[in-house]
Amino acid sequence: MFKLPAAVRKRLVRIQREFLWGGTVQRKRINLVAWDKVLTPKIHGGLGVEDLSLKNRCLLYKWFWRYSMEEEHLWRQLIYAKYGLHTQAMSPSFNLAKASPLWRHVVRSGEGIGPGTGSLQSGMTLQLGRGDRASFWIDPWSTLGCLRVCFPRLFRVSSFPHATIAEVKLAGYLLLSVPTGWVRSLYRWEEEICGQLLELLEVVVLDPARPDTWSWVHDGHGQFSVRGVLPDVESLCPFCESLAEDVAHLFLLCPRIVQIWQRMCRWWGVCWVSPGSMESWIPYWLGLAGFCVMEQAWMTLGSSMLWSIWALGWFKILHPCFPYSTGATLSSSEPFKSWSSGNSVTIAYSK
Repeated sequence: MFKLPAAVRKRLVRIQREFLWGGTVQRKRINLVAWDKVLTPKIHGGLGVEDLSLKNRCLLYKWFWRYSMEEEHLWRQLIYAKYGLHTQAMSPSFNLAKASPLWRHVVRSGEGIGPGTGSLQSGMTLQLGRGDRASFWIDPWSTLGCLRVCFPRLFRVSSFPHATIAEVKLAGYLLLSVPTGWVRSLYRWEEEICGQLLELLEVVVLDPARPDTWSWVHDGHGQFSVRGVLPDVESLCPFCESLAEDVAHLFLLCPRIVQIWQRMCRWWGVCWVSPGSMESWIPYWLGLAGFCVMEQAWMTLGSSMLWSIWALGWFKILHPCFPYSTGATLSSSEPFKSWSSGNSVTIAYSK
């Protein structure tokens, strides 16, 4: 609901950078890849890390979408009574000069981040039903968008600037004819433009049984979602390259990762059964600690394995042409074998 402050955003990005490149407050590490490249989706050669600023703006715009859809809700009626311009059009309009900074950020959140468009507002279009609520001039019901913007000269001389689409259709186009539809006679070139408006109306079919509603043009179901606006960061698992990557699959359920867990547990004489989620992995791993002679080493080993899998996944993404095999991965875990043989290992751990 709140705009992400610049100072907070910079601090969060700094934490992301330190985590990615292994830096700390006391010791900074060199960033090997530009941050813009890190934010680029994996399918486009980046690392697919989410842009916090972009996601925050999309979450703010979701309130603008809800304002347009939830007309009967109390919070919407309160915002409309306080900041809204009381017009007959369905397009939300506000007096931002009197609006609070919170709501001003919500209204302006969609500027310049639309998928393939200039703003998120341009992704909203009207699905016509009865046509009794959609404004002919103000609402973006046509493929051209808002007719007031496309034909500003005709809008200024219109005698009915707030007419609905149903009124224009039922009046037999009299609202677009001379002299009833205009405050003055049209020039010849204006009459040609008026003919384009009549062509738009000819293809409009109203449905008396369905109300006018908003639709999001970038979604097949017409519903706005933050995931649909953000770049597609979902990608396949870097190890098996067959299933979608998520936390549980990457660390626990991937067939190649399961082989690593099973072989590592055999070194310690423990049978590995993959838990279904990371939440269930924690108590499962703690339960296996009681079967190990070196309990402290076992507790540290779990975190080390998770870190190694994560680091290997990023290495696979950064070097897609590097030959990968399960055996090569296991060879990097050779130090773990010394723990199972009972060699002296000093590990600081406290329960």
